[in-house]
Amino acid sequence: MVEQFRISDEPPLTARPLLPEDETGVARVFEACDDYFLAATGSAALPADVQSLYYALPEGADFTQKHLLVLCEKETVVGVVDAVAAHPDAPTLSVGLFLLAPAARRAGLGTRAARHLLGQAAAQGMRRVTATCPRDWAPGIAFLTSLGFEERRPRQDSGPTVGNRLRFPAETGLRTFVRDVDGEPVRDRDGTPVGDSDGTPVRDPGGRPVRDPGGRPVRGPGGARSGGGDPDREVS
Repeated sequence: MVEQFRISDEPPLTARPLLPEDETGVARVFEACDDYFLAATGSAALPADVQSLYYALPEGADFTQKHLLVLCEKETVVGVVDAVAAHPDAPTLSVGLFLLAPAARRAGLGTRAARHLLGQAAAQGMRRVTATCPRDWAPGIAFLTSLGFEERRPRQDSGPTVGNRLRFPAETGLRTFVRDVDGEPVRDRDGTPVGDSDGTPVRDPGGRPVRDPGGRPVRGPGGARSGGGDPDREVS
C-alpha cells in the first residue's frame, strides 16, 4: 500500500512498513495504550499481541493483502497501522488498527497520516475504507468522525474475526465505520492535495475533478480552496 513517507518536519514524523527490529517499539506503544486495549478487549496488552499482528487475518483474506506500518518520530515508534487491502471486497480497504501512543496524540499527526493513507488507498483503486472501534472508546470514535467516517452496521457482527484479527472473548459492542475514498486526492506531506501550482482543479487517479463537501472543485496550491475540511487534531 505504501513504502515510506514523511508526515511532518516538526516534529519529524514518518510512516513506513513494520520491520522485525521495530517489535520492541511496537510493544511499548501497546503498553502505553491501555485506554484502547481495555476498551477493546477488557484487559491490558499482552506480549503476544505484537506477534499476532503478523498472523491475524480476517476470514477470506490472505497475507499478500496485509500491510503493517509504523509511525516513527525520528527513530522512535509512536504508532501502528494494520490494514488489509481488497477486503471484504475488491474495492475496500479494511483497517484493523490505527493506534498512536498517548504522547503523540492531539498534535494533528494522526490526522495527517490518515489523510495521506486515504489518498494512497484511492490511488490504488480502493473506493472505501472500513474501520472498527470499541463501542465506548470516545477518542477513537471522535477521530473517525473528524475524518468523515460514518457508522454502519457490520455485516457479521458475531463472527470469529473483528478488524483484521480473531475476536477476543471479552469483545462486545464493537462499532464499524465506513468512509468512501472514490475521488480522494493524493496529498503531500503537509496534507495539501497535490495539484498544479497555477490553481487548476485537483484530479483523482481516474482523471475526475476532486470536489469538496459542497460540490466545488478542489484546486491546487496556487488557487482558492473551498470547504471547511477536517479539524487538524489527533484524538485516537
